[in-house]
Amino acid sequence: MVLTGLVGLNKTFGISDAILHAFGRDPTLTDRTFIWQAILDQKTDPLVGCGFYSFWDTEFGRNVNIALGVDGLGSAHNGFLETYVDGGVVGLGLLVFLLLAAGARSIGRLFNGSLFGRMAFGFWAIIIFSNISEANFFRLGPIWFMFLLLAIECPRQLSHASEEPDVPVRDAIGFTQT
Repeated sequence: MVLTGLVGLNKTFGISDAILHAFGRDPTLTDRTFIWQAILDQKTDPLVGCGFYSFWDTEFGRNVNIALGVDGLGSAHNGFLETYVDGGVVGLGLLVFLLLAAGARSIGRLFNGSLFGRMAFGFWAIIIFSNISEANFFRLGPIWFMFLLLAIECPRQLSHASEEPDVPVRDAIGFTQT
């Protein structure tokens, strides 16, 4: 509800444009918004998209290059939009689920005072905000790789089942169990 209110205020008063201008930045994110609109104008399959990493090799990708008057554009410069054209609503939904689960886990670790939690939360924030202007989701780059490493949690194995653990037991989100 708060997010909806913030989006409404931004649409009404143009808050994000004012903030970008205050920092001397281009509100179109260096013409990325034109790329996004050209991609959205292509009527891809909304349910399953074009297939992983396939949009730019199809007629849709060629149409975007023609519409923008460029040759060789191979990225939406927005990870969420890139995931949508690759995997449709299904792929985007799975991504959102992954981000929410990893976010909840990293926030749980953060409030437990874990140094690892601080790093996990930092990379969680980085992966979300960097994908507004770049496409890092599901790409073999260092940001996505670090996010995946920090999102995975392997429970410690006890040498004997009857021993008490040396560390507090945490649930799947990362909160200490009593």
